[in-house]
Amino acid sequence: MLLEHGYSHYKAAVEAVRADLENLGLYEVVRDAVTRSEMLSRESKYVEAEMLVLEANRKLSGASGVEGDLRHIYKAANDK
Repeated sequence: MLLEHGYSHYKAAVEAVRADLENLGLYEVVRDAVTRSEMLSRESKYVEAEMLVLEANRKLSGASGVEGDLRHIYKAANDK
């Protein structure tokens, strides 16, 4: 099901935010991660596919500033 419907949805979602991703310099990174992840999934290399997407997500979190916000929230929650 994921290979039939999921990846086409993810690709459309990437295209929908293309301008924002381009502003962050990450459009190609995210697009390629989704495309390569699909290819790896079709080869039953699910862990590798997941790692590609996670790495793209880390780069996106860092570039968008969310990573710093999440670290702050995590630190505050664990300092109690």
